[in-house]
Amino acid sequence: MAPANSLETVSESAPGSIPVLEGEAAAAVAHRGGHVQIIAAAGSGKTEVVAQRVASILDDNEPAESIVAFTFTEKAAAELKERIRLRVTARMGDAASDQLGRLYVGTIHGYCFRFFFNDTATTEIYTPL
Repeated sequence: MAPANSLETVSESAPGSIPVLEGEAAAAVAHRGGHVQIIAAAGSGKTEVVAQRVASILDDNEPAESIVAFTFTEKAAAELKERIRLRVTARMGDAASDQLGRLYVGTIHGYCFRFFFNDTATTEIYTPL
């Protein structure tokens, strides 16, 4: 059962199957046409919602490199990556996991580091203050 004030309303499902999301959680997964920011308390279902949203977006044939999922810690990022892998393979098959290396799941600090490291030629034209 989901905690009080949770983002996720889950219908009962068999062990190991994909939880069925309802309400705001299902709406967050289905939303298209813009970014989604999910803010909720610990244990409220954020990881499941984000994992199912990423799987849904990939299933809609969006390029993996267009997906960015931020978390606060590396531990949370590792958990989210694994959950995304499980949801994508359950929804699209094992072959779909090949594209997961092209999406970004991690901390905003890691994303910025990667951005500046990979785009040094573009960022070097600016003079630091």
